[in-house]
Amino acid sequence: MIKALLLCFLGCKSSGISYLGKTSKAMVVLGLVLAAVNLIAIIMLLVYCILRSSRPVIKATDPVFLVIFLIGLMVGDFGLMFTLVKPSPTTCNLEFIVLTISLTTVMSSL
Repeated sequence: MIKALLLCFLGCKSSGISYLGKTSKAMVVLGLVLAAVNLIAIIMLLVYCILRSSRPVIKATDPVFLVIFLIGLMVGDFGLMFTLVKPSPTTCNLEFIVLTISLTTVMSSL
């Protein structure tokens, strides 16, 4: 908890937290590409659920909660992108906030 508060107020550089970009640039690019592919898949699934919301299978799963769950996953992908880029106080603060919002959104839809 204290580490998270330091991250929020001081940013990654001042709190001495390491990041993935120090290890390998290829791994960071691979992570960003996979997050982008995941975003595209989530958007396609959202469009499909909205267009086919009258089908019995989608009605049975309650499409509102499904859409909220998928939006939470999409926000989590944006948080993953903040984790992979070079840290600055802004990206570190956004990473903390975005991942918290993502977790809250996903858990609220369950």
